[in-house]
This record gives sequence, structure tokens and C-alpha cells, in this order.
Amino acid sequence: MTGHRYSYSFEWRNLDPSEYQWLEALHARLIQGPFRLLNPMKKNRLSVQASTLVIAGTQGGITGNPGTYRYETDWPNAAGAGARSLRISTFGEEAFTRFDDAIPTPVLPDEEITVSLYLKGEAATSVELCLDWYGVSRQDYLSTSARYPVAVTTSWERFSFTITPPAGAGGAVLNFVNQDDTQPVRLAAPQIEPGDTATAFEVGGGSPVVLLDQLSGSSRIFPLTDCSLTLMEA
Repeated sequence: MTGHRYSYSFEWRNLDPSEYQWLEALHARLIQGPFRLLNPMKKNRLSVQASTLVIAGTQGGITGNPGTYRYETDWPNAAGAGARSLRISTFGEEAFTRFDDAIPTPVLPDEEITVSLYLKGEAATSVELCLDWYGVSRQDYLSTSARYPVAVTTSWERFSFTITPPAGAGGAVLNFVNQDDTQPVRLAAPQIEPGDTATAFEVGGGSPVVLLDQLSGSSRIFPLTDCSLTLMEA
């Protein structure tokens, strides 16, 4: 890790010419990004900013329309380490709060993904959760999933749903929809992860946007290539 940005290093042995040429095309920008790394050591594919409830940002976070947000020193103990939640007060019906709207969370074909988050109301209320599906870019909107209704109480409770992306989907944006514009709701520990079960919450960063920083190769057995690749978090 360098400052607040991570670097990732990979090494391969005995790549055939077509495999190495593909890496060269990535490094030379012949294949256009942005590029995402699915980090097998981290499961929460939301950005660090979205998972820690940072308001808006070019590299991820929380956005809404319309609504007001403020942080509260209230956190669900069951979520593990943490100290603050996000209080959402919306104005008008169908007000959305969106997670990583600028850079959709990547998904793979035919995989199951599970969405989870903790919610708490100042009074009992109802909200809905859904996913907007995109293709290879934020401009490539495909569809919106069915909405999942949630009955929020005055105690912290974790809610989750599991879904398989539709054909052609490469990314998803989580939407929190407050149907009752009179009741604020507190939110904490959002997570999008592969699999059919909501596991323990962890800070996001499982699918960072990366830049191909360095690529080097050598040949011990011509025409096969040994190479090293370094990625930098954007």
C-alpha cells in the first residue's frame, strides 16, 4: 500500500506469445479502460468510500436525489468495528440514495451476488432496495431489478437479498428507496459480495479501479515469456 492507494504485483511464467501480447495491449492502452481488479482477498465489492458511507465522490461513495444526510455516532454492534452511521432524510416520494453511482460495482456472468446492509428507523417505516444493471460502462444501462421491500424498526437489523445478474450485465448500482418521506432512516455497513449468503461485514475495496503501471518480460524458453505486472489503484 502506498499512502491511501494500493499497488498489486503479479508474476507469470511461460506465457505463450498470444497471452503476453494481450498484456502488452492492455499496458499500451490499445484496450481501453477503466480496468477493475477483483481482489480475491477482499469480498466487499463496494468502494471503500461507499462502504464507509462517504458522501459523493468521483471514485465512489453515496449520492442521493433529493435528500439530506448527516452522520450519527450510532453503529450496529453486530457489524463489528465501526462508530458512525448515515442518517437519511428524504424529501418527496421515490427519493433514491445510490451507492457508487459513478462507477458501478462489477459483477460476473451467472454468479450469485448478495447485497446486505443494516437499517434502523426513528420510527417504524418501510423502504425498498433494488439494483440498476449496466453493461460494460455507466452509460450502458440495461434494466432495474425487482424492488425488495424492507420493514424497518427502531432497532438495528441487517437485511439482505441474493440475486443473479441478467444476461449482459457487467456492473450494478445499489439503490435505497425511501417510500415514506417523513421518517428518517439510519444506514450502516453496506456490502455487495459474491455468493448466496450475507457474511460478516468488512470495509469495501474488493473491486478497485486500477492502472497498469509497469510490465516487464524475459524469455528463458523462447518463445515463452516470464513477466511481471504492477497495477496501481486509480
